[in-house]
Amino acid sequence: ASTPATVVSFFGATGRLYRLDYNEDLLNAAGWTEYTNGIPGTNGLMLVPRGDVTNGRTFRVRVQLP
Repeated sequence: ASTPATVVSFFGATGRLYRLDYNEDLLNAAGWTEYTNGIPGTNGLMLVPRGDVTNGRTFRVRVQLP
C-alpha cells in the first residue's frame, strides 16, 4: 500500500500569489526558509503537496499581489 500524500492546505483568493515558508525551530524567528512561491490563488482551498515528510516543520503562508 502506498503512503498518502502530505499536503499544506490554506484558502487562496483569485488574483493573488502565495508563498510557503517553513521553520523547524519557532524559537528562531530568523529561521524561516522558502519552501515554494508563485502559487496562484484559486478562490478556494489550496493544497500544496509536500515532497518531504520532515516532522517538526511549521509552515506559514505569505500573500502578494501578482
